[in-house]
Amino acid sequence: MSFDTDAIRNIAIAGHGGTGKTTLFENILFAGGAISRPETVASGKTVSDFTDEEIQRKVSVHLALGHFESQNRLVNIMDTPGASDFVGEVVAAFRIAESAIVVVGAKEGVQIETVKIWRRLGAKKKPRAVFINKLDTERAEFDQPLSDLSKKFSESFVPVVIPISGNEGYKGVIDLIENKAYLIPDSGTEKASDVPADMTEAVEEYRSALIEAAAEGDDALMEKYFEQETLSIEEIKKGLSAAFRNNKFVPVFCGAAELASGIKPLLCGFVVYETFELSCSYGVLQFSYCFCLYLSDSLSGDLKDSAYLFERICISVSYAVSQLNNLSLSV
Repeated sequence: MSFDTDAIRNIAIAGHGGTGKTTLFENILFAGGAISRPETVASGKTVSDFTDEEIQRKVSVHLALGHFESQNRLVNIMDTPGASDFVGEVVAAFRIAESAIVVVGAKEGVQIETVKIWRRLGAKKKPRAVFINKLDTERAEFDQPLSDLSKKFSESFVPVVIPISGNEGYKGVIDLIENKAYLIPDSGTEKASDVPADMTEAVEEYRSALIEAAAEGDDALMEKYFEQETLSIEEIKKGLSAAFRNNKFVPVFCGAAELASGIKPLLCGFVVYETFELSCSYGVLQFSYCFCLYLSDSLSGDLKDSAYLFERICISVSYAVSQLNNLSLSV
């Protein structure tokens, strides 16, 4: 199937080690239809941790790429290591990604690698979202890491998804845009349902802040918001998309990746909030360029010479393609 460049997304998943990035990556691919079932890190069968070292150590070492198709769009998604020893892999991902999802643990909040990642994204002015993960664990909270983010960073953090919690613990999430609940699935992917009655007041409070953030993304929407104090779902999406591209706010998602919870709203977020500032041709060719740099650093002898030659070819092609308009790629 062919995709125009404005229908292709390049997104990196990053975060401190142990926050569940690989598990999130695995469940995104499953929900997107790219794999038939999600595997756990403990099983050693995940898509992104495929080398012997990663399987044995149960940690990500290398940058890994996956993709899925959704709503006539192609989403290329990258899983990156969380340990500082492998920061080069994260840097390479950020060079080709149009935006990033920063994963934060619900109990731990902002950690040292979170800060480093945030600085790198800020230096490149990359739009980013946050996914607060592991809300199913004991003593996990949503408000604590959200408050921690606001204290540590200057950006405006606006929840797009909030958890459903009660005396019985974590039950699922609520998509504030669509005003729909997604309970933890028994099997397969999440299904939309009505918002629980006891969550109505909280939803109204969070949704009001979300609509205000959407209005700030577009002058016409701001005028309508002042007049009517509300926006339609399509207007909310339009305003949030513009605000996200211009780094006016950071959308906050949440869930429990191990339970495949919070994934469906996140998939919709990929499509709705993604920036269009980087052309696909740039991102794809930068990926080839970074891969060549990786090969030239890793190989020796004739293979290294071949990698260097390939690198120069990619640079030349990148320059030539940059002169073209309305490039379409066949995938």
